[in-house]
Amino acid sequence: MKKTFVVIAAILFSFAALDAQNVDLNLRLGLNTSHFFGKDVDAGLKAGFNAGVLADIHPAGKFFVQTGLLYSMKGAKNSESVSVSGIKYSAEAKFTLHYLEIPLHAGYRFSLPALDVLVHTGPYFAMGVGGKLKREEKASYQGSTEKVSESGNAFGDILKRGDIGWNFGAGLKFSRIYCGLQYGVGMMSIVKEYGTAHNGNLSVNLGYYF
Repeated sequence: MKKTFVVIAAILFSFAALDAQNVDLNLRLGLNTSHFFGKDVDAGLKAGFNAGVLADIHPAGKFFVQTGLLYSMKGAKNSESVSVSGIKYSAEAKFTLHYLEIPLHAGYRFSLPALDVLVHTGPYFAMGVGGKLKREEKASYQGSTEKVSESGNAFGDILKRGDIGWNFGAGLKFSRIYCGLQYGVGMMSIVKEYGTAHNGNLSVNLGYYF
């Protein structure tokens, strides 16, 4: 997966450099709301952010190809609690995952008098560069509380570093300013064992075109 990621990055950036006149570079910064979903997993929402550089490549007319390199913080958190015979037990697990992503989108620009409407969709290729799992358990009985917490690397024995998914996005471009929404659906399970889990991520993004 790591070799594939590097090869794709080299090809895409080489392609973008062929004709700089048909390439619009833009900076992106946004907020993420991510979660896990799957057959055996349904983990709650976790906030994060994304940032990076994108290139809109215009081969002809209003069609464009979008690629680049983004840092994206994803993850999920889940909590549960039970009460039996006066004993209250609660547990919370939180995944914080750091990815480098390369999107490869096809898009179309609708030109209006004061702005452009951009719609785009396509796959993304991601590599986890860091991740943390934090788990906390708490038990209470007759006013006495015991708490146990632990943390460790999320990638390795638990999660796979590689991820491939599909993005759907739309936004508005006012001169050099961009604002938009995007939802990404993980197409491969990121869990090594014990069921399946996929990344899901909704992001709100701002951008600036050079």
